[in-house]
Amino acid sequence: MNKQINHQTNTRQLWLISRLFFRNVALLGLTTILINPVAASYAQSSLIQNLNADSYIIAQTSADDYNNRGIDKVKKGDYQEAIQYFTQALRLAPNDANIYNNRGFIRVYLGENQEAIEDFTQALRLNPRDFNAYNNRGIARRQQKNYQGAIEDFTQALHLKPEFTPLYFNRGNIRLESGDYQGAIEDYQKAAALSQQQENTELWEEALNKILIAVQQLTLDSSPTPTQAKELKQTPTI
Repeated sequence: MNKQINHQTNTRQLWLISRLFFRNVALLGLTTILINPVAASYAQSSLIQNLNADSYIIAQTSADDYNNRGIDKVKKGDYQEAIQYFTQALRLAPNDANIYNNRGFIRVYLGENQEAIEDFTQALRLNPRDFNAYNNRGIARRQQKNYQGAIEDFTQALHLKPEFTPLYFNRGNIRLESGDYQGAIEDYQKAAALSQQQENTELWEEALNKILIAVQQLTLDSSPTPTQAKELKQTPTI
């Protein structure tokens, strides 16, 4: 069973997404039937394979247990302890992209952005189609003022999940903050259209408000400064 938690940060309306995975792993039962020497040889080989598999399952269960404890700590607000549990889980399951995403999620929340970026990058090496990791890495990059990198991550996330409305808000907010007002308007318009289709009134109203803000900024940006206005008045006309 997995659980996805969406967090909306209090500043600049950025959605931070994390999959927090709980796992229930059942241990395999082992049965060996000896019928003849050939069968006995096969049974022994099968038993060794099963024992090896069983050892792996025990180790994996331990990683899952640490991961689940980390999630419990997140729910209680014990974020540093959560990171310790996720780190222990990764020692036992170093190829688990979801645990990297979990730890990175908490690191962004704590402002440890470079460490979070490293976690999300590793998660994407292991699972290149994880739109959550792209989104979350984009937010971490935005925290570092790496607007271009953030936009690239949000764009990649949208390629993977084009109907997920918060991604348009996230990219639009970065574009607004970096001065790309027209790009921001386009993202908010897409968010408004999706919200209307999905009958999400709250997000639809938020998108309309964002469009208004971006249009106002675009208008101000295109208006001449007092110096430019004075020069225009002094320019002779034919």
